[in-house]
Formats: sequence, C-alpha cells, structure tokens
Amino acid sequence: MDGYRKALDDAGILYDPDIVVSTSDLDHPFLVCALVQHLLRDHSDITAVVAGTDIAAMGAIRAAWALGRVPAHYGAPDQDDQHY
Repeated sequence: MDGYRKALDDAGILYDPDIVVSTSDLDHPFLVCALVQHLLRDHSDITAVVAGTDIAAMGAIRAAWALGRVPAHYGAPDQDDQHY
C-alpha cells in the first residue's frame, strides 16, 4: 500500500480510500468479480486494478469484461504468478 500511495503522490493524484478494497478473504474469482463490478459501476474513472493474486486478477478482469471495459480501458496486473 505504501508503494501505491507514493505512486499516486508522485503523479499528483489524491488518494481515494473509497476505491481501495481488500480481497484477501475472497478465495474465488466470482466473489472478487462481484466486488469489483460494484466498484467499477460506482467509479467509472477506474482504469486498473492491482491484484495481489491471480485469482483476484481473474475476478477483476471478469468484472471489467462484463461491464464492457476490457481490453480497451482496463488493466489488472497481479503479483503471485501462479500457473493455470
């Protein structure tokens, strides 16, 4: 989270706690999908989600796809590099 906050600060973007959510307790892409769809509907200016796991990234991409925002307007990098 510190790196995210620093990157925002370096870019002159204000931190918005309303668009930061934890998916650490969600172990299935469909659960993440529902959460991210709600977030994207409420905040149409979001263009990316940084996911901590591949499962979270898959759910985030599925959410953006369902809302017609992939691939042109959205990215979802993740950090754990699992192979499927």
